[in-house]
Amino acid sequence: MKDERDIQEENLMEDLEDPTQARDTRRALDQLRKNPDVDPRLQQMARELLSGRTGLRDIIENPTYLSALGENLNRIRQAAEQMTPEEEQRSREQAERFFAEQKEEAEREDAEREQQAREERENSPRPKRRH
Repeated sequence: MKDERDIQEENLMEDLEDPTQARDTRRALDQLRKNPDVDPRLQQMARELLSGRTGLRDIIENPTYLSALGENLNRIRQAAEQMTPEEEQRSREQAERFFAEQKEEAEREDAEREQQAREERENSPRPKRRH
């Protein structure tokens, strides 16, 4: 459920140069915000970024968010180090499926956006030519 209007990729372009990177960042932030298993500080960070109240560069200067990122990355690293080879393989397969699904969804979003832009161009009034 959205509490506020989310920013679009274009708003992230202030901090990111690549439109694909901006789209992927927005989608990752949305995943962080929605996942109940994510550290509440990271969920708050995602909400702040998605609402446009803060920028990506501001996150680096925020000790709460920086600490949460560091702690959670460390926890992920420790869990990965304790995996059995079978668990590593399952995790790798899950990640591959996840990223394939994300890619398909992103491609669908891109196609829908392109179609919408094409329709807007076709339906927009054309300037009259003067002779």
